[in-house]
Amino acid sequence: MRRAVSLLAVLLTVSLVVLSLTPREPEADRAWMARASTYSPGPEGGKALFLLLQQLGLDTQRWRHPGYGQLPAQTVLWVFTREPFGRIERRDLARFLTNGGTLVAPPQALADVLEEAGLGEAESLEHSGPVVTTWGMSLDLQAAPVAISGLGEPTARYATAGTNLPIVAAWRIGAGQAVSLGVDELARNGRIGLAGNGAFLARLALALGDRHVFDEYKTGFGEGGIANLLAHVPYRWGIAQLVLVGAVGLFAFAKRRFPAEPLPPVRRRRTLDHVEAVAQLWGQARDAGLPLQAILNGVAERARMRLGGGGRDAPFVEWIGRTRPNLAFRAKASWERARLLCQTSRPAPEAALLAAADIKGIEREAMKW
Repeated sequence: MRRAVSLLAVLLTVSLVVLSLTPREPEADRAWMARASTYSPGPEGGKALFLLLQQLGLDTQRWRHPGYGQLPAQTVLWVFTREPFGRIERRDLARFLTNGGTLVAPPQALADVLEEAGLGEAESLEHSGPVVTTWGMSLDLQAAPVAISGLGEPTARYATAGTNLPIVAAWRIGAGQAVSLGVDELARNGRIGLAGNGAFLARLALALGDRHVFDEYKTGFGEGGIANLLAHVPYRWGIAQLVLVGAVGLFAFAKRRFPAEPLPPVRRRRTLDHVEAVAQLWGQARDAGLPLQAILNGVAERARMRLGGGGRDAPFVEWIGRTRPNLAFRAKASWERARLLCQTSRPAPEAALLAAADIKGIEREAMKW
């Protein structure tokens, strides 16, 4: 059971790491059919309004992570999705409005925010009929406009319908204001160029402020990394504590992999007993060419590794030629002399010893700089 839990924890960690490193670039995706996104040039997108406000010289940005409370004051936040906000999002938006921000959103999403801000219980009502704008512009609507009722008299009206129903109106909240955009379809690329739709939105943006931020987090185009998203959520420290508790629990309840006390070290090949045993073996062979050949093989292998591997006939000579050219002639002569001794049947021990010492001396000298 513990092994299964450990394996599951490892798989979950690897999956989160892989997902957090996966980038998401909306402008590269070109999500044509995305709705209410300023990245989308499709008929349901809002890129045309974003570019229009830029052409008017307004400061336009995109908001791609949670935490609306981090928005600076005197900012106009445009939210085009009709999905209701979560509890933490409503709390952040209420703080943002109280500090002096402006929220522009459809009535379906704005009602809960107004209730969170203490304005009362709001209700969304559809109205069929012509819409009258403050600037006398005619609008081309496809769907029925939506008004908010139950909040009292708004502080500003930008578009009304019927018996003075506030289709596009603002309510004061603290130092800021919330604007109900009951004709949010005007902001879609497919309808912004009809009648006076684009001109009305431009007039509305100029009347609200100079700094405009478009919410892309709610449209699904948040910042790509999970770690980046978690770093902005209000409960990020709670998540960090849960991760820490999980890591401690996994370490505490996992199966022990190591003994409580370390095992005695194993005697390896480089111990003194092994060296003496090898020397005794060579002595019993009574052939000085065998240990000389072993020494030459070791020197050649080290030279081959220093050259980067690969098959070479004389790596020691080649390495000396590259490292210390002044020793190249001596290294070649010593190597050939040692090879001839190895090919000789039972060479004299003194000659083999001198050849090995010469090769080792050249190697040590080449390593000194």
